[in-house]
Amino acid sequence: MKNLFLHIPFTSRFFSVCKIFRFHKIFRNFVFGAFVLLLLPLGTSCSPIGVLKSHSATQTVDRVSTNNASVPQFLVCDRSFDVPVGIDNHAQDVLSVGEASRSFSVHFGFHQGVVRKSVSNGFVEVLLDTCLSNLVPVLAGVTNNAGVFSANFPSDMLNRLNPGKYRIWYRLQNGKSWAWANLFRLMPGRELAVFDIDGTLTTSDGEVFKETLSRFLGESAKDTLLWDKLGDWWLSSGNLAFGAKVRMGAENATHSVLQKGIFPIYLTGRPENITSLTRDWLSRNQFAEGVLKLAPSLHDVIPKDDGVGQFKFRVLSEMKALHLSVVEAYGNATTDINAYENFGVPKERTFILGKHGGEKGTVNLGETFSVL
Repeated sequence: MKNLFLHIPFTSRFFSVCKIFRFHKIFRNFVFGAFVLLLLPLGTSCSPIGVLKSHSATQTVDRVSTNNASVPQFLVCDRSFDVPVGIDNHAQDVLSVGEASRSFSVHFGFHQGVVRKSVSNGFVEVLLDTCLSNLVPVLAGVTNNAGVFSANFPSDMLNRLNPGKYRIWYRLQNGKSWAWANLFRLMPGRELAVFDIDGTLTTSDGEVFKETLSRFLGESAKDTLLWDKLGDWWLSSGNLAFGAKVRMGAENATHSVLQKGIFPIYLTGRPENITSLTRDWLSRNQFAEGVLKLAPSLHDVIPKDDGVGQFKFRVLSEMKALHLSVVEAYGNATTDINAYENFGVPKERTFILGKHGGEKGTVNLGETFSVL
């Protein structure tokens, strides 16, 4: 029997073993985490992000009415430059409110064969783009042994910025490699709506795996047997679309929230090393402008209340400390429900999709956003 098993092709043996585990959610998330952390960055080491756009800034929110007052003009500065942005580099969005200084961090890495390494002791320059002139130098420093450079954004520079979206550029070793993140400047008291991504804006929690696999294997993956096998294994369904599938009405829901003067926050348990992939997905599917926050540690990715649930509660608490008001929240998992409840989001403004909709007094949206 042992010899007979060994004669079965490796892929068949692998998927047979997976069936024994009955695709337990924790097992799937463990495999996904390992896949994302180890395999995703094996693509090209850097890629240009386009030519500098001809427009400098646009007004996307112009005195939109809210329940209490009108929202001031909101400027969007998102110029792109033809510079080498490393696929192993990532930096989270920064949210600034009032006069308080805000911390930021950036990670620089590279691949040597299949081994991912960090750029230690690398000289990093931080620059800010306001679309009013050339990039403005902010400060400089050196990465630590883990390839991370962290600092506080000067409060005097933040205070000179009008409400809007700006871009922070991180230049390594005089331009050898780059990374970027968005800087959002909001007024105190601004109302927020929190959106989970996987299983909420996408059709299932497994969509992130498909999106990551598509980036790793390239466009040809959708025609391969490997894609079909992995898709069937991960989601137990056939005829899978290539890339993460958007839940019906999701993008319109985010724009509807913004039109009411409520600013979107995309709060996800995805690991932060797929920040660029997630930004690309939100942009490609035309979701509304909003702050993106991903899980900074492996523990924060774990789909449990003391893992991703605690991470989301912590981010919501940071929003409150900035004198922002979370008035709506959208999710699909019990960890979302518990995090929103523990933070204090009203149950009548907690919207849950999928099988957990309506639990603990939340609003049941069913399988689409069409009821909003």
